[in-house]
Amino acid sequence: ENWGRPEEEVSKIMELFNDFLIKYTKTLTDNGIRLKISGDKTKLSKELIDLAESREELTKNYKKVLNLFKKN
Repeated sequence: ENWGRPEEEVSKIMELFNDFLIKYTKTLTDNGIRLKISGDKTKLSKELIDLAESREELTKNYKKVLNLFKKN
């Protein structure tokens, strides 16, 4: 649904996701929360994919899980 929005709105949504990944990394690690992002990531920028995957890798051994789903 979000991909059908105007380009400016999609860009802002991606910016918010990027900001979330940066801002809440410490919260995730401090609380032992694993980040898991599911779905097709091909429409995301390489930088955003790299950032998301680095956060998933950083938190992969934690027991609590925060699942983020991207509908195709």
